Amino acid sequence: MRERIDIDARHVFGVDAAGYDAGRLDYPDRIYEILSQRCGLGRTSRVFEIGAGSGIATRRILQRRVRELVAIEPNAQLADVLRKTAPGETPRLTIQTCAFEETDLPAAHFDIGLAATSFHWLDPVPSLRKIAEVLRPGGWWAMWWNIYRDPDGLDEFSQAAQPLFDDYGLNGQDPRQSLPYELQSEVWARTFNEIGFQTPEVETIAWSVTHSARRLRALYSTYSVVRGLSPRNRNAFLDAVERIAATQFGDSVERTYMTKICTAQKGPSGGM
Repeated sequence: MRERIDIDARHVFGVDAAGYDAGRLDYPDRIYEILSQRCGLGRTSRVFEIGAGSGIATRRILQRRVRELVAIEPNAQLADVLRKTAPGETPRLTIQTCAFEETDLPAAHFDIGLAATSFHWLDPVPSLRKIAEVLRPGGWWAMWWNIYRDPDGLDEFSQAAQPLFDDYGLNGQDPRQSLPYELQSEVWARTFNEIGFQTPEVETIAWSVTHSARRLRALYSTYSVVRGLSPRNRNAFLDAVERIAATQFGDSVERTYMTKICTAQKGPSGGM
């Protein structure tokens, strides 16, 4: 059996916070169009973000010159990267280094709440109840994920790399397993309706990126299951990923990703 290290799941990405920030992909522009056009994100918006990480989405939100942004991130190392890389006037940004469950946010205060590739770490029903409490009547909730695997099968590079996941016992990244939470749209809709959010909308965005072998290694290094390997095995795994991309794909790997976003609005009466 391959050696693994035991890391608290919420803090696994802080093992190399700068590497995570450099390696993780941004989100497609369509996400920010939805936030502006559907949810009203703009200069007067009061926003909170759950699981802000190193600030990949946070920095894009700040570029919209929002009135207020509370970024909630339990890992101190990731929060520190966000603090150092936040653009513009940082007084608009408040960083709370704690879990969302531990936050003390003002009731009915925020226009928009966000979670970018983070909501699956939370217990959904009590978390959505708390989200509803801190949103103003008519406020919006938006959660989205970059999905780095095709649930219907493996692309050419994934087929080449899949034996590595099998060898290192990392089948959590195997699309042949059960449907991940970020794709369970029917579950989301049912939960929203139970709590009282109105008319949830789900959109799937397909987009492509061409990676060098080095860039692909950096991306794979951000996967939680890879970060859970011991340093020796993690480096060996990433060496193999880079080698496959360089030798079998000529240092140029084009991959198509999906981003799934769900938005829902708190009722105008404010009753949840």
